[in-house]
Amino acid sequence: MILLITGSPASGKTTIANILSNKHKFQQIDGDEVIKDLGLKSKAWNTIHHELISRALSQHAVDNVVVSHVVPLEKMNLYQTELLKSKIELKVIVLQPTKEALLERNQVRTCHPKPTPIEVIDYFYEKFQAYQNTSSDCLIIDTSNQAQEETIKEILFWL
Repeated sequence: MILLITGSPASGKTTIANILSNKHKFQQIDGDEVIKDLGLKSKAWNTIHHELISRALSQHAVDNVVVSHVVPLEKMNLYQTELLKSKIELKVIVLQPTKEALLERNQVRTCHPKPTPIEVIDYFYEKFQAYQNTSSDCLIIDTSNQAQEETIKEILFWL
């Protein structure tokens, strides 16, 4: 199984993926690390998404995989199509705290050298609201007032 954790910047994707990797034996692939590995200065989204899928497929041969990255609904078809070709189950989790929680977390997170610009947070927040209106098989979690371990329990119960 490949588990994709997505959501707005500062929603907690990397933190939750780290816990799943460290405590629950998932192989982790982090979108920010892929960007660094590829030496990308700008966001070459198609390149990033294809590389994430490629790495997930190669790691899946060994173990369950958790991928954490910003994957808006319009890019989800790429993941579903590529994994379906390989007959691999894709489970999608969308972390979607309130905009207020995102803005607050954005100011204190340490995984990036500076906060994400507010207009980028706003843009992706709206993008991820679109998941609320889909009937796709995904778990949407409002992590605004939820401890990390509560989020992990909800994910593991859903899986």
